[in-house]
Amino acid sequence: MQSRPSRTKVNSRKGTLAQAKHESTWDYVGQHTFGSHLKRQRSTRGYSRHSLSITTGIQERRLMDIELGKEPPGINDIRALSTVLDIPQSELLVIAGYIKSE
Repeated sequence: MQSRPSRTKVNSRKGTLAQAKHESTWDYVGQHTFGSHLKRQRSTRGYSRHSLSITTGIQERRLMDIELGKEPPGINDIRALSTVLDIPQSELLVIAGYIKSE
């Protein structure tokens, strides 16, 4: 009698995602993330995520992912956020980990 292959279902998508998360350098803990800083600054200045999305041209879903730490901000995102929120671009670049603080 031949043995049948195991019927264990392997979800390759989850495996890829887990692997990608493991390899990511975007791995901060707590309230000291770019996303938490962005959310705090956005709220302080009276912007909703939707209104910030409209003024910066960054999709609302992308802003949410950045605030939740699911996606790192791109250079163009930082440029737009710096202009609209009136935060020095160098400050945001340091917080995002693109440059070292001086």
